[in-house]
Amino acid sequence: MKFDTRGFARVNIGGAGTFQIIASPGASGFIKIDHINMFLTAAANTITLYNGGSREIADYPFPANSSFGFDNTNPDLNTLVLDTNQAFVIGISNAGSSLKGFILYRTSN
Repeated sequence: MKFDTRGFARVNIGGAGTFQIIASPGASGFIKIDHINMFLTAAANTITLYNGGSREIADYPFPANSSFGFDNTNPDLNTLVLDTNQAFVIGISNAGSSLKGFILYRTSN
């Protein structure tokens, strides 16, 4: 029987690079993102969401000091589901800025 475990992940990134935000739930598990709330400080940037370390979900160009929100209002639709055994990773392009916020998610095994 499959079941969901709810989770909360804090986003606190300073500088450019890719950062694992939610670890892989294991060989037979996957992550379902229900809510993303992020604030970008300082310089303009491109934020990239990844399914694991290499497959891009989306690129979001941000002006300086802006925010981003995603809310899955019907979790039964599973609108943002990562592949099995993949971590949720965020990339940030500009070393002179930081990204802060949180993510609400579920893992299924």
